[in-house]
Amino acid sequence: MRRSRTRRPAAIYAVLQAVTVVLALWLTKHFQVARLGATLVALAPTVPGAYLTWAAYRDDRREAAADTDAKVKTLAAVVAAAETRQRAQLIGPGAHRIDITFHQRTEPANNATGAAAHGRLTDIVSYYQNLRPARLAITGEPGAGKTLLALDLILGLLTHPGRADTDPVPVRFSLADWDPDRPLQEWLAHQVHQQFRDHGITLADATTLVDGYHVLPVLDGLDEMDTDATPAGRRRAARALEELNAYQDPTGSAPVVLTCRTTQYEALAGLDLRMREAARIQLDDVSPGQAAAYLTARSTNPDRWRSVIDTFTAAPGGTLARSLATPWRLNLAATAYEERHPDTLAYLREPDHLLTLASPAAVRDHLLARYLPAAAHQHPTRPNRYHPDQTHHWLAALAAHLATTASSTDIMTAPLQPGRGRVRRHGRRGGRAPRVGSEREGPDGAARSPTRRRRTDDAGRASSPPQVPPCRRKRRRASGSGVMPTPGAWGPERHRTGRLHGDVDTHPSRAVSDG
Repeated sequence: MRRSRTRRPAAIYAVLQAVTVVLALWLTKHFQVARLGATLVALAPTVPGAYLTWAAYRDDRREAAADTDAKVKTLAAVVAAAETRQRAQLIGPGAHRIDITFHQRTEPANNATGAAAHGRLTDIVSYYQNLRPARLAITGEPGAGKTLLALDLILGLLTHPGRADTDPVPVRFSLADWDPDRPLQEWLAHQVHQQFRDHGITLADATTLVDGYHVLPVLDGLDEMDTDATPAGRRRAARALEELNAYQDPTGSAPVVLTCRTTQYEALAGLDLRMREAARIQLDDVSPGQAAAYLTARSTNPDRWRSVIDTFTAAPGGTLARSLATPWRLNLAATAYEERHPDTLAYLREPDHLLTLASPAAVRDHLLARYLPAAAHQHPTRPNRYHPDQTHHWLAALAAHLATTASSTDIMTAPLQPGRGRVRRHGRRGGRAPRVGSEREGPDGAARSPTRRRRTDDAGRASSPPQVPPCRRKRRRASGSGVMPTPGAWGPERHRTGRLHGDVDTHPSRAVSDG
């Protein structure tokens, strides 16, 4: 193929060279105006070289276009494979998922056209494709399924029958990693390179893909960019929205998908900061009927859940129904109460105990306390590789470390690795370390916190602070998993290491808490 591509320009060059030589000789002999004739004689031999220059430029453009198309295909294939694995990990065993519903929240101005008043998970691709411009803000309560909805949209767009090879590739990015002082497209190119360089995507390739609008940014976690104490004028999320509103392609506002918790998004909207020319949707609570269907499908013996399901039906607004109104909480319940003894295979606990808990907070803490052992036992490749107490110890260390970081959302693993520094035992400046674990009973029968400033061994000697296992990356990747793979982990929708404020402030399982 390459020989045939070079043979034609070579043949044309030879013909042009021969013609120009003949022309030059003819002009020298017959042209009467000496100065003009000399000029033409001098210029004639440059015609073949000009042709070769033009041919090389044309071929380079064709090869660049073909290379870009190939990179788009590569990127699409890699994203589809990675996000398929991520969704399977979030959904858990059996691929049972709730067809969550949502409704449009109309903003005072600058709404995208084509948005329907209501929609559901299974229709998200067609819902998005009807938007003009294709800009969507997904908001919801912690654990409501924002990231799962974004994942379904990504995979749906990549596998849609009408997709062309040159269509933009939806790529998920964690907004916690973005400093809005850095231009959006520059940051996107850097992230694409970082995530996919092992698949041959160089920084130059990534820049070409982003600048050519071959990447559809799916920006996950606007609420992760700031703490609640950050002054409004200094919030990174506010500057991020300004950058997104300035992000344009040749047709106008460029396509973007954004996820954010409802409370944080509405706080920004109260300052007249929102994503413009976009459709905003709000995820609905899981209905009692959906919850009953999910628990029935997840359980190998649905009769064990009969009393819980009957309570949903009898009291749809009761404590239990309100406590299990998000996919994440339902997954917690199914994971915790489907755990079996490794030797006898007997169920370790019965769901009826959920009926005795008096408040949503009690249900939350009860489920989180039992989630780590169940998740460790259900590890997809190495069941029980990590002991629950060991994992609890690490998560407590991570939670305490987050209290000392500027953003309280990113984890830098270097200070946590053995031999490279210790986790600071104190919490925020001027205060004690936050409670990051449920209280346990001490030797004297009194309640104590598992995260005291100093720990002692059996001999009473002070022991070193908790350490976490060495990590391969200094920062978690935007689309990567978190501390440990946990099957069925809806929360924190992504494997977020999370903030120390929000729905589950006081539990080390904040690393796998409500998103």
